[in-house]
Amino acid sequence: MAVKNSPRVKRIIKFIEQLIVPSGKGEGKPLKLRKFQKKFIQDMLLQRTKVHKTSGKKILRKSFGLWADRSDITHSQEYVNTLRKEWQARVERVED
Repeated sequence: MAVKNSPRVKRIIKFIEQLIVPSGKGEGKPLKLRKFQKKFIQDMLLQRTKVHKTSGKKILRKSFGLWADRSDITHSQEYVNTLRKEWQARVERVED
């Protein structure tokens, strides 16, 4: 089963395969995608449909207050700020 790639898919696969395996098997070597992984990426990218900006805004509006019914989140602003700090710490660890 051959994988037919558009130029966009080829660029994305090339980018992924330039990433270095951080640890474990293949540590320090470029990541090598298998044929089924390339096929998966191709299939996902070819199914991509453009979303009109206003529909994105509607989704955002609908998600507002998403945590309103959760009893474990008492202060949503503090909760989100904590999540952001945790993600920022992860990003900094990856960048180092």
